[in-house]
Amino acid sequence: NPAFAKITNLGNSTNAMYWNLAKGGTLADPKFRKAMLLAIDRQDLVTRICNGRGVPGNPGFLAPSNPYYAPVAQDALDVAAANAMLDAAGYRYPSGASNGAVRKDPTGALLSFGLLMDNAQAPLSEILVADLRRVGIELRPKLVQLGPQLFGNKLTGQYDISVLPFPGPGPGGPNADPDVLRILFSSNVPATLQGASGYANPDFDALADQQLATFDPASRKSMVAQMQAILAQDAAVVPLYFSELDGFYRKPALDTWYFTPGEFPATENNKQLFITGQTAGTAIRPV
Repeated sequence: NPAFAKITNLGNSTNAMYWNLAKGGTLADPKFRKAMLLAIDRQDLVTRICNGRGVPGNPGFLAPSNPYYAPVAQDALDVAAANAMLDAAGYRYPSGASNGAVRKDPTGALLSFGLLMDNAQAPLSEILVADLRRVGIELRPKLVQLGPQLFGNKLTGQYDISVLPFPGPGPGGPNADPDVLRILFSSNVPATLQGASGYANPDFDALADQQLATFDPASRKSMVAQMQAILAQDAAVVPLYFSELDGFYRKPALDTWYFTPGEFPATENNKQLFITGQTAGTAIRPV
C-alpha cells in the first residue's frame, strides 16, 4: 500500500547477559566469563531468535549504530578456545568424565549456575543451555514473569547469571548517549535495576566521570572508546545480539517520522520532530 512506509532501527534494544560478580568465586573470574562468551554462538542467536534480522552483540556494550561505537575484540564462537581457557583457569572435568559432563572449579564445586530470565524468552534459554553444556558449564533456567520477579531478583542479587531485556526500565538503549555506560557500570553510581552487579574498575570509573564533564566531541569519543575496551576485557554485562525494530506510518498524515536514539520505550513514538521541524538531529526549526 503506497500510503504506508516503514522505518527500521538497529541497536535500540538487546538482551544482555549479566554475571553476578558480587557473589565472588567463579562468577567474579573474568576468564570464566570470557570462556562463556567464546562458547555462545551469537550469530546463531541472530539467525534463530531474530530471524536473521540483527547483528551479534558487542562486548563493548554500545551498538554499532551508536556514533560513539568503538571496535573491540568480539570473542567470536570458538568452542575449542573456550575449553582450553577453562582448562588453563583450573576448571576441570571430573576424573574420567567424558564430554557432556559438568566441570568443577578448583574447590570442587560444579560449574552449575541458575539462569534468571523472562519466561517469554524460553527459546533463548534453551539455546544458551545447549551452547554452554558443550564446554562443561551447566545453566539451570529460572523463568519468571517480566517485571518485579525478574528485575527485583536481579536488583537484590538473587541470581547467578541473568539475561535481561535492555533498556527495559533502563536509562536508554545501546544506541543512546554513551553516558549510559557510566550509569550501568560505574561503581560510583547507586545500584539500579539494570546496573552491573558487583562490578568495580577504577580506570573505568575515572573515564566515566571525565567524559561526563567533557564538551569536546573528539576528546569524549576517545574516552568512551577506552571505556568500551575496558568493558570488553572485563565482561561484566554483554549484549547477546541487537535486533532490528520496524515502525510503520501513514505517509499522508506525516512523512517525516524518524528514530530518536536512546528514547524509550518506542524510539519512533516521539514529538521531537514537531519541535525541530527536522527529520533528524536537534536543530531548531528554521524561522
